[in-house]
Order: sequence, then C-alpha cells, then structure tokens
Amino acid sequence: MLHNKFKSALLKTGKYLGITFLVIFGLLFLMPIVFEDQIKDQIKKTANEKLSAELNYSDVSVSFFRHFPSLTLTLNDLSLNGSAPYKKEKFITAKEVSFGIDVASLIFSKSVKIDQIYLSDSFINVKVNKKGEANYNVYKSTSQAEQPKDSSDAALKLERIEIINSKIIYDDQSTKVHLDALGFNYLGKGDLNKAVFDLYSKAKIEKLNIVYDNEPYLMNKKVDADLITKVNFNSLSFFFEQNNLKINQLVVDFKGNFNILKDGYKMDLVIKSDNSDLYDVFTAFPPKYITWLSKTELKGNTNLLLTLKGNYIASQKIAPDLNLDVKIEGGFVNYKKSALPVSNLNLEVNTKVPSLNPDLLIVDGKNISLNIDKDYLKSTFYIVGMNTPTINADFKAKLDLQKLSAALGIPGLQLKGTLVGDVKAKGKFDKKNKLFPVTKGIIDLKNGYVKTNYYPNAITNIFVNSKIENQKGTFEDLKINLKPAQFTFEGKPVFVQADLNDFADLNYNIKAKGELDVNKIYKVFSQKGLDLDGFIKADLVLKGKRSDAEKGNYSKLQNKGTLELRNIGIASEYLPKKFIIKKGIFKINQDKMSFDNFLAAYGESDFKMDGYLQNVFNYLTTNTGILRGSFAVSAGHINVDEFMSKIDPNSSVTENKTSTKSTSEEKKQTGVIIIPTNLDLRLIANAHKVNFDKLILQNASGNLKMNQGKLSMQNTGFNLIGCKVAMNANYQAVTPQNANFDYSIKASDFDIKRAYNEVEVFRKMASAAEKAQGIVSLDYQLKGRLNGNMEPVYPSLVGGGTLSVKNVKIRGLKMFNAVSKKTNSESMKNPDVSKVDIKTTVKNNIMTIERFKFKFAGFRPRIEGTTSLDGKLNLKMRLGLPPLGIFGIPMTITGTQHNPNIKMGSKTKDLTETFDRW
Repeated sequence: MLHNKFKSALLKTGKYLGITFLVIFGLLFLMPIVFEDQIKDQIKKTANEKLSAELNYSDVSVSFFRHFPSLTLTLNDLSLNGSAPYKKEKFITAKEVSFGIDVASLIFSKSVKIDQIYLSDSFINVKVNKKGEANYNVYKSTSQAEQPKDSSDAALKLERIEIINSKIIYDDQSTKVHLDALGFNYLGKGDLNKAVFDLYSKAKIEKLNIVYDNEPYLMNKKVDADLITKVNFNSLSFFFEQNNLKINQLVVDFKGNFNILKDGYKMDLVIKSDNSDLYDVFTAFPPKYITWLSKTELKGNTNLLLTLKGNYIASQKIAPDLNLDVKIEGGFVNYKKSALPVSNLNLEVNTKVPSLNPDLLIVDGKNISLNIDKDYLKSTFYIVGMNTPTINADFKAKLDLQKLSAALGIPGLQLKGTLVGDVKAKGKFDKKNKLFPVTKGIIDLKNGYVKTNYYPNAITNIFVNSKIENQKGTFEDLKINLKPAQFTFEGKPVFVQADLNDFADLNYNIKAKGELDVNKIYKVFSQKGLDLDGFIKADLVLKGKRSDAEKGNYSKLQNKGTLELRNIGIASEYLPKKFIIKKGIFKINQDKMSFDNFLAAYGESDFKMDGYLQNVFNYLTTNTGILRGSFAVSAGHINVDEFMSKIDPNSSVTENKTSTKSTSEEKKQTGVIIIPTNLDLRLIANAHKVNFDKLILQNASGNLKMNQGKLSMQNTGFNLIGCKVAMNANYQAVTPQNANFDYSIKASDFDIKRAYNEVEVFRKMASAAEKAQGIVSLDYQLKGRLNGNMEPVYPSLVGGGTLSVKNVKIRGLKMFNAVSKKTNSESMKNPDVSKVDIKTTVKNNIMTIERFKFKFAGFRPRIEGTTSLDGKLNLKMRLGLPPLGIFGIPMTITGTQHNPNIKMGSKTKDLTETFDRW
C-alpha cells in the first residue's frame, strides 16, 4: 500500500514537472514570436537615433537558444560604415551580432532594455588618418541624437560584451602605430550604462602584431589578459587599475591612464615585468628568434619597465616622454649544449627620450658584462643626444670569437679569432665644431674568420692591430693607427696600413695592396633589396696633408700607385640609376689621378673617357673639397632623360629644406638634371646620338664646363631633323624641380614640316606651322626656367631673335582662311612666302611680332602685333591691294590660332600678360 502511494506521488510529481518543463519550453519558444515585432521595431528605431553611420544586415531573428538563457535579437551579416571621412568604408562587419534583451522590460515596461552584446566572426577595422580623424565616431552625441517622443524606446544598459573569434586592425597614421589582433576573443562585464564604471575584462589573442613607424615590435604573439579598467565617458578617460597580460610566456603588468583630447591624447602608462625568466622574455621576441630559442638553454632574472607619460598632439608637435629600463642578472646562454656557455650575463641599460626627441636622448648603460670560461666582456657607457652626442664609455674585452659564436649560436653567422679590446672615451662628438671625445684604446683581432649563409666561402686570416688616441678632445688631436690590417678572400690577400692624425687637417700615411671582388665579398654580408658588383685591384701609397692638396703644395705630397676598377656601380642621391665603370685604370701621382681608355655606362648611355682629376683625396674626405679635372668624353649614345633626379621635389640643392606645398603636378615630375656644386670640370664631348626630352640629336659636340653647380656649353653643335644647329648655353639647377637656363641658337635651313612633327617645343610655340611647308632659319636668344620635367615654363621666358623665311608654303592656316573669307579673296587661303625676316621678342608669355611685309599673288600684306604662347592672337594687318599695295584694307585678328576673329579696322585690345610667380 505504501509502495503504491509512493509510486503514485512520484508519477504526479513527474507529471507536474513535465508539464512545467513543457510550459517553460513553450514560453521560450513562443515569447520571441510574440514580442519579435516589438523588439525589431525598437532596435531599428534606436539604431537610427543613436548611430550617425550607415548600418546594414541581411536578416533578423529572435531566440532564447543562441546565447541561452538570454533572449537575444540577432542581426546576420552585419556591416557598419565608419564616421567621416570614412563614411563609405566598413568599420565593423560580422557574421552575427546579437543583442541580449532584459525579458522583464518586455513584459513590465514600455521600453526594451539591451543589456548584452555578442559579436561572432567579426572584423573591426579602426582607422585614424594623419590629421587624427578617426572612423569610430559613429555614436551620435546627445545634441545630435533625436530626443524620444515617448518612453517606449529601446535603452542601452549594457552589462556584458562578448566578442568571439574576431579580427581587429588598428591603423593610426597620426601616431604611426599599426596593430593586428587575430583570433580575438573578449568578455567584458560592467554597468556600461553609467558615465563612470569599472570594466572587468578577459581577452585572448591567438596572434598579435604591433608595428611602429614601419618597424615590427611584436609579431605573431599569443596574449592572455585579465583586466580591470575604470572608464569615464564624461571625460573620455580610461584608468587601467589591474591589467595582467601574458605575451606568450612573458607576464606583463599594465597600469596607468589614457585620456582622449580634442586634438590628441594624454597618457601616463606603465608597462613592467618584474622578476621574469630570461627564457620567457625571449618568447615575446619576433618569430625568427623562436627557432633559435627551441635549441637554446636560457636562464636569468629579468626586469623590464616601459613608461610613456605626457600629451601627444601631432598638430602642435607635442609628444610624451619615453623611458625604457632593462635589467638582466645572472644570465646564462647555451646553444645546442655547447661545451663553454655564456655565463654571468649582466645587463642594465636605462633609456630616456624626453618628448620623443632624439636630440634629448639619454642612454645609461650601467653594466654590460659576460663570461665564457676565462674570457670576458665588460662595458659601461653614458650617452646624451644623438646628432652631437656627449659620450662617457669604457669597453674591455678578451674573447675567443669561436667560443662566443658556438655559445650564442647566432643564426647564419660563424666567427673565429681572438679579440682583445680596451677603449675609454669621454667627451663630445661634434663634426661641425671639430670636437671628438678624449679617447685612448686598442682593438686587436688575430686569426679572424667570418662566414655567413649568403656565400659558401669565408673571409679568413683577418688581422687588425689598431690604436686610437685623443688627449685634448679635438679633431686636431685625434690619432688612428692601423698597423697592419689584412684579410684573405677567395685566395687573394688584401693588406692595408694606415697612420692618420690631425683630422682637422688630415695628415695621412696609407698603404694598400690587393685584389677584391666586390660582388662576392658583398654577398658574404648580403641584404635583401641591395646589390653591389665590381672588381678592385689596388697598389697605392698615399702620404701627405689635406691642406697641402688644397693649397697646391703638390711637392709635399707622396701619392703614387695604380687603382684598377671593373664593373663598379656608383650610386648618388641625385641619380636614379647606377653609374657603372666598366673598365678603368687610374694612375695616381701626387694630387693628380690620370686615366686612359676609361669605359663607363649609365642606363642606355655609354662613355669613353680620357683625362685627369685633381684634388681627389680632399674631395673624398671632406664636404668642402672640390674635384677638379679635364677630360675628353666620347659616346655612341647618351640618353639624357635617364639622368633626371628622383629626390624630394621640395628640397633645395644645397640645403635640406621642406615645404608643405605639394601639387599633383609636382608629384608627377621626374626632376631636373642637377650639377653637383663641388665639381670644377672641363670636358670636350662628342656623341654620335643624344636623346633629350623627346629630341634626337645627331653628331653632338661641344666644350662643356661644370663649376659651382653651373653647366656652360660653348661652341656646341649638333644635327637636328637634318639641320645644323650651333648653340651656346648656361644651365643651373635651383632645386631638384627647377632650373634656370639661357641660350643662344642658330639653326640654318631647317624643314618646317619636320620641325613641327618631330620637335614638341616647336609644336607648342609655333602651332601655326602645322600646315606650313618650306625652309626657314633661326637666330634666337632665350632665357628662363625649366620645371621638374625639364620643360620650359612659358611665363618665365624672355628673349628675342629672327626667323628667316625662304620658300614657305602656308596651307590651311585658319587665320589666312578667315582673312580670305572676310576679303572675298581665294588666293589669301594658301599664300607662298619667300625671303621674309620675322623679328620677335618674348616676355611674360607674350610674343611681340615686329612689323614685317611680304607679297604674293599681287597682294602685299603687312603684319604686326602680339600672340600669347598658349595660342591667343592680337594682330594688326594691312592687306595691300594689287597692283602696288598703295591702297590697303586695315583689319584686326583676335581670338585664337584655331578660331581667329577678323574685323575691319585697326583698334585692338592688349593681351593679358602671364607672370612667372616662382
């Protein structure tokens, strides 16, 4: 009986539980259906009121089961555009964005309360341009948002934000910071509806990349973070109270505050890692070190401290102070269980960069030391400033480089030899004021050996015995002694011995002998993106003082020997291509370097040179030395266009100036030809063919002089379109995009038709010659300015000369057609002209044509007036009538060359001058 009652009660309980479960399940299923329209309407209304950016999604659903037990509205395939100036670019895209709904607000309140947000498989793309304008300002301020008319709106009262399997890119061009967070998972909790609240966060990142100013600092790092952040939306401030980060295995504590200002940021950030293991520190290094780390035993106690404090306002050039302290104690490094590891590795370096200004840099190297068996390295240094640093350094070492190389296992590098060093330096290095730290030291290397993965053979038998001394702290007292230095490469020895002193007036005694394949030795230290080639053979003795070379006291110099070059590439900041010395033997005697049968190439151009250079040593060792010389150059082909400068168009030839002015036209310009200011050279040049600015010059010859950045050409001649041209000219670059010139030219009997078809500058300045035929001669002088494409700037042109016409037929010229129509004379359409001298002057974009007369078919026209170089006309014409031209018809010709306007009479209006504003 009792058993039956228990069984009956159990069945009733199960029945009630089942009904209750079904009711709850039914409610979970039915409630989203019942309230779906209400929820959708309120979410859409809230989005329109709160967001200033375009929001799109493909579908909407409401369910308890996506993020159980929360009732969520889910937007599928969501995309949200950014704020200005990124309104047409995506800010956030996501496979799903779900909003958690407060169920009680659906039943008991007119407003729908959103307390949770979930982002799944999202891409958050944050952009900030150079002006500091960001794409994330999509939320309307209180003044922008429309005020609700009733209380039935959706309300954001967030308590939870969850981001699942997402990607974040932060690209800030104003601070040059780029961040990638891949595989980003985040959970944040707090009362986000309040103006001030605590945000509790957990974050995991599979791969974190941080790049500053195009230099990678962290690449492919795992991050595990547990954070507490106090957020103040009223002042846009973030206080990082407790933030424990884990980058791979390195534990980092991150604290401080960050405030968003109107035009920048205010920050006081502290990142530190106390008592970390040296191995854990290396796990945070870039990926290329991870392979090395897997084969290396690392020990040691490490302390890291990074602080960034102050304002960052790019527009006012205000930057925060940066401090970085690194300390390693008791370090131990053993690569592949080498017999003699690095032990007692100690490093303590404190770095300060006030206002992120390199000139205020302070680096305090309190201790850098290590041991390998009985070998040691000990060093301390203190450096203030970068451009003119003040230095206090002490370096002592006795190292077997083979043991060091084995213990450290530096990837791709093998070292051998015994290095002994003992150097002390204290004082200021200032090249301008000829200051050098008080220094005393030696560096000796015996039986040296260097081999890399870039080339199969090593540099061997390296011996360096060097001494440096400076007791007074000046360039004048600096002494460097190199006795001897030698190495062997590819079986060929190279010897160098040098004794240098008084760097204010360099007193040198150098001996060099050996052969060197530049291409092969460069491959030993190869770097991606660079390439060198060539062969050098030297047997030189150089002895003397720089001042004797400058003053011409050549009898006091003892410079002699030979230097042979083959396939040597010479690069210059002013030249976009390499100048290749194919073959050249220099004979050095005192201050003169002579060369015969010197073969060179530059792009498509080829050269053969004979002559000499003077003051070479002074030119190479100082910024003020002037290279003097005289030689003959012959070439089969020269392409002048390949010499166009590629450097910054806003810089000066002699100074490093910058300008904020930049136009699209300037960006497209290739640059003028720049003549270096420290050249004093004279050339006799001959070239079979020269390409210059779409012109082809044949049999060019002339005397050229380069001095103080100016090129002068005298008695220069060439053949152009079958015409013999003689020219004198001067040319000087003012900036890499502007040059001044003046020239005089005489061209005898050239074909108008060929000139129009083949010479672009003639086509632009004499567009009326399109339909003309015949022979003319030119005697003209002109000066002005060239732009960055080596094209004349027409408003800058000033000059004049004579165009002599002989047997010219004018066909289809619109001006004569218009005159013919106005005067009812068919013969005026295509006049034949002979033996006429037309004198013109040019200034401010206006060509003034002096009065000239000619006759044809019984008519005797007389023309004078002005035309602009862009084709406008303002001419006076008297058409003398047959038979003797005593009676004539006055008329004016205005309009343009393509659309002339003919009027009877003699009154005209002056053309507007265009001035060169440069």
